[in-house]
Amino acid sequence: MAVFQVTEESDSGLSAANRTRPSLSAGKAAVRSAGVWLFPAIRLPAQIPSWTIAVSHGFSVSSSFEDSMIAPQNPAGPFKAEPVLGHERRSQLIAEIEGAPADLRTAVSRLSEEQLDTRYRNWSIRQIVHHLADSHVNSYIRFKWTLTEERPTIKAYDEGRWAALDDSRQGDIRVPLGLLDGLHARWVQLMRSLSEAQFARSFLHPESGEVVTLDAALSYYAWHGRHHTGQIRWLREQNGW
Repeated sequence: MAVFQVTEESDSGLSAANRTRPSLSAGKAAVRSAGVWLFPAIRLPAQIPSWTIAVSHGFSVSSSFEDSMIAPQNPAGPFKAEPVLGHERRSQLIAEIEGAPADLRTAVSRLSEEQLDTRYRNWSIRQIVHHLADSHVNSYIRFKWTLTEERPTIKAYDEGRWAALDDSRQGDIRVPLGLLDGLHARWVQLMRSLSEAQFARSFLHPESGEVVTLDAALSYYAWHGRHHTGQIRWLREQNGW
């Protein structure tokens, strides 16, 4: 019998209703255990904060339960929210975002096309690279909205569907890598110009209803780059690439 795992990416951002009670087809019983909903042949991992930026109307389904169980959910460590930052910590996180594109380039250097299509849990390395560009473009725009509007309601997006598009599944990774180079340089330029009061400005996530400061967003996206780059490094180490 085929075994499937329903997984959610690190920044899937489900609504509170979806996170509280998953829906099942008739005849399927769900049991809650230690923060995880257990189904027949389905496991739903516990979530990190729901504001982390995309909205998911479905789940990515992995056909290899064994592979998904072996790969750790957070190889770079779990996200720890930091809603308010001091100057020193903020500068450190901005420096991490500045260096993230180079770290990602190193992680994918000399990988073959076949290796780029190797899956980490529910996405391939290629999809992860495209996802980072998509996600961070959205975050940069949200910073701009938050700085120029009073607590704007941001636009959520379905990251699973974005990652399933042909450009993410098959596209040359040099394109998102180049985008990340320019995007992060511009983003860092913006953040280094901001005052303490500007980092305290916030936006509203339409699905979760959470109010998110720019300090909190900075904290999350510094981790987000480490998180996905760590997934790629884990695959390289496991496969001896």
